[in-house]
Amino acid sequence: MIKNLLPTTYHLQPEKGFTLIEVLIYLAVMAVVVPLLLNLFDVTVSSGALNREMRESRAEASRALQIMIQMVRNGSELKKPALGAGASELQIDDKRFFLESGQIKIEEGAAAVQPLTAAGFLVSDLQFSNFSRFGTAGLVTIRFKIKRGDYEKIYYGAAALRRN
Repeated sequence: MIKNLLPTTYHLQPEKGFTLIEVLIYLAVMAVVVPLLLNLFDVTVSSGALNREMRESRAEASRALQIMIQMVRNGSELKKPALGAGASELQIDDKRFFLESGQIKIEEGAAAVQPLTAAGFLVSDLQFSNFSRFGTAGLVTIRFKIKRGDYEKIYYGAAALRRN
């Protein structure tokens, strides 16, 4: 009983937790770091999307250009554009290349018109030029602009008809 009457001694231990100053400093640092990280993430994601659009556009343009060049090389008679002229369509033998609804299309004889470029790509400014000289087999240049998303580029090609 006498023990209960004696004052008890208290040992002061450091309190656990953060002080108000520490919390405010943490919030100030986070207010600077978080927007920077979000901006970096946004740039990385948009850069990846643009790279994908570039890759897909290059592949689509190369494929269409190679098909047109091969058809020119295998052709025997260049009907359009006229000698020394330019046109928005190319006619070789019974094949015709032209631009319609943002796609390069090909028409072969009586067959149905077929798209040469996929629907997700917007093609514009298709131009064929006949740089042939009189008495030569024929030299054609091809130029078009292709767009996918935010990526847009102009592609060029040239081909000569083979002499038989």
